[in-house]
Amino acid sequence: MRERVRARRLGGLVIVVATVVVGLAAWVATYTTIFEVREVLIRGERHTTETAVASQAQVAGVNLFHLDLAAVEHRLEADPWIADAIVRRDLPATLVIDITEREPVAVDDLGEVVAADGTVLPFADVGGLPTIRPTTGTLAIDHRTSSAVAIASLPPSLQSRVGSVLALAAGALVLELRDGVTVTYGEPVELETKGIVLKAVLAWARREGERPVTIDVAVPQAPTATLEDGTTFTPGF
Repeated sequence: MRERVRARRLGGLVIVVATVVVGLAAWVATYTTIFEVREVLIRGERHTTETAVASQAQVAGVNLFHLDLAAVEHRLEADPWIADAIVRRDLPATLVIDITEREPVAVDDLGEVVAADGTVLPFADVGGLPTIRPTTGTLAIDHRTSSAVAIASLPPSLQSRVGSVLALAAGALVLELRDGVTVTYGEPVELETKGIVLKAVLAWARREGERPVTIDVAVPQAPTATLEDGTTFTPGF
């Protein structure tokens, strides 16, 4: 009886030792060159380049199996062009990087291109972008951001019609359209609603054959338009 108990214990110990040895061997194997990063697959780049993204990731020759993916994402998102990065392993030797880039929406008073969230984008093409300018002094960062957000929140068909955004000292915004129409936007709130209402007012004016000189959507529930003869009224739509 004692011999059978001893044999069972010995057998159990052998199984435990074997499991540990196998596990240790598998763990050691993850540090071999089999899992060294040999290919970086990058998707979503348009303004940046694959070379720049790979360099920012800093993963050349590292062990893919033990790579800290969150750290790589953090390094990538430190690039002002990259709004979001998702990194995953494709074992044994490929790292897949999916990025979402920021889009240029305007140029500030210093000639810097800014994205929809106010981030300054280096080496961006300024051609055709609306400008953001203050009434006096230098443009405050929060005013630059709110102006950029206002532009980005407009319906796509209207974004190209904006020539400039004037940021008033108190933070209110005025949009100057390329065809000469001035739009009072007020405080940077309800921006999506204001964009929709502005589009509706312009569509109404086109249908009615009217040309507004100014439009006020500061209170989007009660927009007004002023025509060239000074007549001011609430459009019907």
